[in-house]
Order: sequence, then C-alpha cells, then structure tokens
Amino acid sequence: MVGANQTWVLHMPKKWLAKLTKSSYKRWSIACKEMESIILNMRAYETKIQRKAINRIRFNDQLLKVNIPTLCLVGDYTKLGKKMMERVSSCIQDSELKVIENSFDPSNLCQPKVFNNTVHKFISNLL
Repeated sequence: MVGANQTWVLHMPKKWLAKLTKSSYKRWSIACKEMESIILNMRAYETKIQRKAINRIRFNDQLLKVNIPTLCLVGDYTKLGKKMMERVSSCIQDSELKVIENSFDPSNLCQPKVFNNTVHKFISNLL
C-alpha cells in the first residue's frame, strides 16, 4: 500500500523493493511469493504513471448509481485500504463491507479460505 501514494518507491532497485515487500508479506506465503514476483517483473515507469492515474480517479458519483448487492472486502492489516473500502461501501446503497482478519492486500492471497468462504456465503444469500 506504500506505493498507492508514494510512487517514488517504485524507483528503488527492484531487489530492495522486493525484499521490503517480502518482509511485509512474510506471514502469508502465497501472497509473499506473488508480490515478490510482481515487484521483480514490474516496469517501474509505467507502474508509476498508472498509480498516479489511479490516484486521480474520483468514482463516488458513479458508485452512488450502483443498485445491486455488492460485497466489499478488505484486509485488516492496512489502514489505508480499510479507509478506501469504507468509502466505496458507503457510496453503494446495497453494499456489505467485510474486513478479513489477519489479511493484507490482496486478501484473496493472504487468507484464501476466508476470502472464498465470504464470497461464497454472499453469493449463496443472493440465490
């Protein structure tokens, strides 16, 4: 999540950034391996441009128009991620916010069983 607002970190040597990322994800082996791979294979300049563009998106008006049941999931390990997902959920009238304990972003790789069970329960309740 550091990269969400601190795009300068994307210009660190990839091996250093991968090491920092691995230390952040050490408790989640699947996510750790995937995030390390992403860092080692990313194109820093393009990623920085994309991140800056994403950070400028203001989607509240469009989210206010969403009129379907929506599940908003976020891991509890990131204050910024929780804040962002709370904002998304507050804009969607028929949304359900679930915070996955002991999880980071991406929560489907940190807590795959909890993530899948939460999604399955949500979909089952719709049927």
